[in-house]
Order: sequence, then C-alpha cells, then structure tokens
Amino acid sequence: MTDVKFSSSESNKFVFLVDSVAMDRVEGKAVVTGMIHGSITTQDQVYILHPGRRVTIGTIELIRDEAGDMVYNATEGKATITVSLMGARVEVVKFAVLTTIKPQPVVDMSIPVQNPYLFALSYEFDTYCNDLAFNNIFVYELCHSHLVVPFQTAEDAELLEDGRVDVGNDKNVKYLSIHKPTDPNEKVFPVFTDLAELSKWQNVFTPGEKPKIMILSFAKAYAITKGGHVGMGLNLFGAKPVMLPIEFLDKITQLEGYKREFGEKVEDRMEGQKLEEGKLVVGIPPQTQEVKLMRDALVTIGRCRNDIKRIDLLVMMNAKKEKSYLVVVDCPKEVSRDIFDLMDQELVQYANELKVIDYVAMVDAGFIANVLNKSNPVYTLLNK
Repeated sequence: MTDVKFSSSESNKFVFLVDSVAMDRVEGKAVVTGMIHGSITTQDQVYILHPGRRVTIGTIELIRDEAGDMVYNATEGKATITVSLMGARVEVVKFAVLTTIKPQPVVDMSIPVQNPYLFALSYEFDTYCNDLAFNNIFVYELCHSHLVVPFQTAEDAELLEDGRVDVGNDKNVKYLSIHKPTDPNEKVFPVFTDLAELSKWQNVFTPGEKPKIMILSFAKAYAITKGGHVGMGLNLFGAKPVMLPIEFLDKITQLEGYKREFGEKVEDRMEGQKLEEGKLVVGIPPQTQEVKLMRDALVTIGRCRNDIKRIDLLVMMNAKKEKSYLVVVDCPKEVSRDIFDLMDQELVQYANELKVIDYVAMVDAGFIANVLNKSNPVYTLLNK
C-alpha cells in the first residue's frame, strides 16, 4: 500500500462509518454520509477500510455539516463528505470506514495496536445491530482484530530487555474481569480496541507504573471468556461500550466460515505433495476468506497487465513446519521482480493467518510441476 503523509495530531484522528454513498466513477469520487467521531479537515488524507479488509486511500475534498453547509473542519456529528479516491476501480460501499488511523493487518509491537474498523463499528453498534450486513462485517472484524487486554503476572514472570514480559504460560498470568452491573455474581471479560480506550479504565493500573498489556486474537479472548464469564465487553469504559453475551460468541465460533478459517490449522487442510522427502510440502490453500481476498487481488493485477499469462496461489511448508503462501507467476523473467513487488504491495494487507508470501516465476517452478498440474489457476490470460 502506498505511504502517504497523515497528520500526527491526536486531535485529528477520526473514524467515520459510511451510512449511505453516491459514487461518481467518472471523476473517481465518492459522496458519503455518516457520523464523524473525532475531527477531520478538508484536504486531509484518509484510509478507506472496505469490508473484507481491503484498504485504499482517499483525500477529503468537501465537508458539509448536518444542515448542508460547507465547512472546512468538522468534529463529531453527522456530515456528508466528498472523498477523492486514489486508484482505479475503487468502489466505496455502505459500512465502509474512513479513518486517519493506519490499519495493522499484522501486529507490529513497535507501534501501538489500533483496530480502527472495529472501533468505528462499535460506535454505531446500537444503531445498526439489527442490520444483517452490519452484523456480518462486525463479526468478521471482531474475529480478525488484535484485542488489547490488561493483565497481572506472577512474581516469576521474566522481564525482557525491551520492557516486554515473558509470561511463559497462562499459569503466570492473571486476566482481569469486571462484575456485571446488573448481577455482581456474574463476570465479564473486558477487551479493548486500543490503548486509548483501555486508559479510560482509570483504576486498573497503579499510578506511576507502566501498564502490562497483552495483544490477543479473538480466538484466545473467546477461550478466556468461556472460563467463567457471561460475555465479553468491548471498550466498556468508552463512549460506546458493547456487551457481547457468551451465547453470541458461541454462535460466531460455530459458523462454518469461522471453523474453516480458525478452527483447524492450515497444514491439516493442505492438499499437496512432499518434495525432497521431509524438506518441503507444497499444496492448494484452503478456501478461507483471506485466500479469497488474495485471489481477487491477483486477478485484478493479472487483468491490468499483458505480460502475465497465469497466476497460481499455493501454500508451502518447510522442514521446520514454517508455512508461507507461494505465488507462482507465468511471466517474462526480466519483469518478474517488478511484478512480484507489485503483488506484494497488494497482498501483504490480507496475509494474516500466514504472514509470509513467497514468489517464483513459472520458468523456475519445475520442482512443483505436479502440484501446478492439479492447481486451478487464480488467473489465466484467456480469462482477461
């Protein structure tokens, strides 16, 4: 994804859930209506978060407040925004999100974790919780988010040089719970989209001490919630807390899509062959939502170029059981590096279950010829 300059001011950070949209495909613009949370200014650049975790970039061209008056800056409240879109064939849909918060498909411990899409959805949860399309997007974002939780450690937990805590295993960790306001005998497991939301829990940390926080996947947070809690509480001390009953979470984990993506390990679902006995396994990836998004991105790239004859998306596992995606491209060798770089810019935002993407030109892929013969190509030139 292209790097652009965003305002570093905390006051300029905002999220905006699209309630309605009118596309101007000729001019490459979208006119969107929704609720502003935070502050936005004309000519600010924003990330556009699309359902399914696709990310594009736009520039705010025009802001109209609820009365229809044109304003230079808007803070909190309903507004209509005209955004100029960067890139071809960008389609903004209802329940997309505009934000100045950079999304993090993969956790980078040097950067504070934020979940701008889930944060924006939580703000409007009460309004749209009965809308099926909204619920589908909310569940998807919840399952793919990196949730922030506070914790306490036993005295034998080891402090690492960079300030992180090596907790060893869950026996050294005490997760915090909150009593349900309507029943002091029932507990809720609190999770947060970011550190700013967690900091609103004013009495959770000892003054003057750095908080101990952990980043959990939804699957891990759900497992903890199942251990004696009646539900999970999202941003419980913020402006728009969301209570997720255990029955709701149970239904999520029973969905076929969830079980396909999170219920089994990738290597248990691979179809493939061993190459160089014990050293390498290459196979067809499972049909998860992540893989679908990557396949769609590869088709788009293939259709934009005349020098790509075929693209295959595979999964590879080495002798150390380290797994990665493998993209095989039938293209002239002299342009393969440029094509690989282009693909990597698009695919890296989707690679969550497997973090590494490897690339190889078809001319160098003879060692996996048997797998390629069984593979259904993502793209062929005949499909253009």
